[in-house]
Amino acid sequence: MTQQYGEDSTPDLSELQQHEDDGGFIRVPVKVLEVCEPVEVYQLPARRAVMRSINVTDSIVQQVVGYDLRRKSLKIWGDAAANGLITLGVRKDEVEQDTATRWPVQISDGTNGNAPVLEMTHCEAVWVKSIGQNVTLSYIAEYWAD
Repeated sequence: MTQQYGEDSTPDLSELQQHEDDGGFIRVPVKVLEVCEPVEVYQLPARRAVMRSINVTDSIVQQVVGYDLRRKSLKIWGDAAANGLITLGVRKDEVEQDTATRWPVQISDGTNGNAPVLEMTHCEAVWVKSIGQNVTLSYIAEYWAD
């Protein structure tokens, strides 16, 4: 059987949408709220952590961690044979040219107290090099997601 169409064979929108599947979604009415007073919030714990030590050779730039939106925090400290400095930055060229920040490292014999810990709460990559000596750099990176 052949179906015949008249001159106006363009279907209207309701005819086109009558057989569309909603994809299994349930439509729920939404009420938009506006918060007008202080709200108590709680910081969630990190889902995972990475704890490592790396050897940073004198004047050689190394990447400690890469750019990662999931990173909650990064804590870095260094131990060396003598008190000294490391250069840290978010760009490799800044660390190579010594225009990045400098951070102290301490003698690792345990008599000098605790090495100063640098805590960062950004998601940028971190590059490092030691100045004048080899350094054991330790770090803990915490992540919001797996």
